[in-house]
Amino acid sequence: MDNYDLDEEEKEMIEIDNRWKKIEEDGVKDILKYFDRIHDNLSSYNNLLIGAFLH
Repeated sequence: MDNYDLDEEEKEMIEIDNRWKKIEEDGVKDILKYFDRIHDNLSSYNNLLIGAFLH
């Protein structure tokens, strides 16, 4: 193995690491998006129950 192979492998490993970081960031964004949607639906349902109870 010469120096060129090591530099190329290091670049590939950095690219792979960057791809994993992007996948992780996208996953966190998706979790937050779905959490917000569920939270909004539960809040609406809660308001509906409160309105029915007060009526």
